[in-house]
Parts: sequence; C-alpha cells; structure tokens
Amino acid sequence: MIELYRGLATTRIKPPYDEQIDALTNILTQVDNEFTHPCFTMIQLNIHTEVSVLLGLLTTNSYLGNFDFKESIFSMHECKLELSTWKNVYENPTDSSVTKDPTRLKVLKSGLYFWLDIFMQVTVSKMALYFHNIFAKKEALFGGNMKQITSNLSINYPF
Repeated sequence: MIELYRGLATTRIKPPYDEQIDALTNILTQVDNEFTHPCFTMIQLNIHTEVSVLLGLLTTNSYLGNFDFKESIFSMHECKLELSTWKNVYENPTDSSVTKDPTRLKVLKSGLYFWLDIFMQVTVSKMALYFHNIFAKKEALFGGNMKQITSNLSINYPF
C-alpha cells in the first residue's frame, strides 16, 4: 500500500491506473481472506474500506480519462456511499463497549480519511470540468445555475 501511495504522490504524468487497480484488487482479496479472527474485525473493516474507496476513486479517474460519463458517475456514487458509511461507523458506533473509548473518532481526524475525502472532492471537480457540457444541458434537473452549483466544488474551474 505504501508503494501505491508513493506512486500516486510522485506521478506527474497520467498514472498507470490499470496497474494500480490490479494491485488494489489483489490487496482487497488478501484482506478479505487473511483477516478472519473476530478480534481483527475493525481492522479488516478499515483496511477493506480504505482499499475499496481508493480502488473506486482510481476506477473513476480511469473512466474520466476515457470520457465514460455513465460509468464514472456510478463509480463516484459508490465511493461516496462507502466513504460516508465508513464515517458513520465511527460517529454512530453500535457496539456499546467501544462507545466508551474517547479515541474512537481519532481515525476520522487522521490523514488517511481526509486524504481520501479530498481525493474524492478533487475527482468530483474534475468530473464537473470534463462533463460540463452534459451537466449544463441538464441545469434544470439540478435546480439552479451551473455556475452557482460548481462554485461549491473544492476546485472551482472557471466555466
């Protein structure tokens, strides 16, 4: 995983998404197969969610690079749901023994969750840039002006 993150951080040209997606898929199957003990449930959940969200974001960026609107929208929606579910696990724990732990929310304040959240926001901004014409044609469905809607994005590209 560390090599994958280093590769993403140091890439100045188009990243090799296919290789990274294959590597993350392999990691995901290993996590599901190797963390079987009940004590590792929370660790397995965190690693699985991290890898799934990163895999989804890289897949979305791959679809964006190929200008595949439908697949990129569906992939982005899955990432958003998974990231919000991960956040809800920590904000609203169901296990009463864990709720007494004051360090429980530190995971959300860690760099990893925020990095994935920022990566998702950047990908949404990139999607708005790539598919601006499609979104502009459907302005009425969004309930507002396209410039006003895109001004709320983390990276506000001038349209």
